[in-house]
Amino acid sequence: MSNEIKPVQSAEIAVANQSPAPMTFTQTGDNGTQIGRADVVNNCFNILLAGLPQTGAGQFDIIGALGRLNCDCYNLFVKAGESFDGSHFTIAKKRSLTEYTPADTKNEYSSMSTEAIERIKTFPALFASENDTYRGKNNEGHVAYVGLITDIKIQEDDIKFYFCKLLSVSQDLINTMAVELNLGMPDRFNEMNCTHWTIKRINLIEELRDAGVQIPILKL
Repeated sequence: MSNEIKPVQSAEIAVANQSPAPMTFTQTGDNGTQIGRADVVNNCFNILLAGLPQTGAGQFDIIGALGRLNCDCYNLFVKAGESFDGSHFTIAKKRSLTEYTPADTKNEYSSMSTEAIERIKTFPALFASENDTYRGKNNEGHVAYVGLITDIKIQEDDIKFYFCKLLSVSQDLINTMAVELNLGMPDRFNEMNCTHWTIKRINLIEELRDAGVQIPILKL
């Protein structure tokens, strides 16, 4: 590199002294605010994932639901012949919070008031069709699902539950966990053989993880 001092051309000085071109932002929509400078920005996003089921009130906010999740209890849904492929299913009122439901749980949730429904929706849920046999055994490929209740509609004789599945789990595994999940005995007629809905005061997610089930979507 040469140590010779070279004069700067006047054109270069003119470019260097020019102010940067102003930036122009186009903003549309109502109630927007433009800020010239912000040293700290805290962003809060309400994310709706595409392809999720519709609730009675519109698209389901799964991020918000996971943030409100209460694992002190779980909803157990068992229904004969139900594949849980759609966006909703029904359980007869006479089989809802009746069988296998302690008195204190009935007293707290059977009113199906707005407040009770909102609490019920914060619990994780286990969705299952009835066992194939009365000895806690099922045909290969018989699965249950872990998920969330997204909405509840009270009908004349039934209760309609809108739901979102998060993952599948072998129903035979669920039967082996019958004692831990308060379902009865694993090798005989138990709650997985009976169509009903109840609420269990058990941490479903913790019990499944202890049994080796990977649940990456729930960071609890």
